[in-house]
Amino acid sequence: MTSAATLPPARLRVAILGALASFAGLAVLAVGAPAALAAIDVPMSEFARGSSYSSAFRDVSLLGATEVAVLFAMVVGLLLWQRCRAAALIYPAAILASAALNVVLKTAIDRPRPPAPATATALASFPSGHSFQVTVVLGLLPVLCRHVGVPQPLALVVRLLALTGIVAVGVSRVYLGAHWVTDVVAGVLVGAVVVLGTERLLTRNVPTVCHCPAG
Repeated sequence: MTSAATLPPARLRVAILGALASFAGLAVLAVGAPAALAAIDVPMSEFARGSSYSSAFRDVSLLGATEVAVLFAMVVGLLLWQRCRAAALIYPAAILASAALNVVLKTAIDRPRPPAPATATALASFPSGHSFQVTVVLGLLPVLCRHVGVPQPLALVVRLLALTGIVAVGVSRVYLGAHWVTDVVAGVLVGAVVVLGTERLLTRNVPTVCHCPAG
């Protein structure tokens, strides 16, 4: 038995538009009304930030690093090559595109980071690149499971682990003071747009269960 069917095309389009509109709303506030976001972010970040920055949170945060995302993309792409070559190419392409888009968005919006982060940071704060990238890296795994015919119980485990990883990285970025809460939310939203868009691409161009011939 294979995993559950993908979202119907109409629902998939609605989900993409909803995530995109939500991200755009946050981006507009980050550029045009930063005080409105600060009213939400400052108290939430002060509540969430740790006082003794456990190394475990830094380790969890690494799951969203660009280097880890690219390495993961290469490994998964190689594992998928004989099973579904289209997915084996589309998956790393989506991750590389996300890394490039992250730089563009951060540069364009240019939101300042929270003060005194407890971990190394690069570029601006909005959106959270770690949350963006981990959402794409892990969020696409259940989609790939559907397209290569992974059994339902294993696909459910993958889905739960993916969700746990995305939440854990987001929490770690706020805890370490690397991002505001709304940066993390924006990162997950734009990551969801990429995931859903990639799912739509696979659904339109690849059989529901793809088995490429060996060799």
